[in-house]
Amino acid sequence: GINITLHVESRDIIVPVSTILYVESANNEVRFVTEQQPINVRMKLSEAQRILSVADCDFYKVHRCYIVNMKHITKFSSTEIHTSNGQIIPVSRSAALGFRTKMFEYLKQNGR
Repeated sequence: GINITLHVESRDIIVPVSTILYVESANNEVRFVTEQQPINVRMKLSEAQRILSVADCDFYKVHRCYIVNMKHITKFSSTEIHTSNGQIIPVSRSAALGFRTKMFEYLKQNGR
């Protein structure tokens, strides 16, 4: 699988992209929520989006504060997403149509 390196305080953490459930921005930090634990990094969400888009195309920005890994979506509608850890993430109206299209493409490709 593909890994990304996240710089946290004075150390670098190697994270397999497939273990990232979603990314959430709050204040000046971005929280990478993984299957193991959340990792908080000082960066902008746009920077996180750039890193993830280089690594993997299965991420989608569903809201101004959230980027979701489609691999970890268990249920979705035009207003919200349920991730494999039980988190409910809002889908913004402006992202809803693009997300649905991308999600159905993903499901078709991955036979889910």
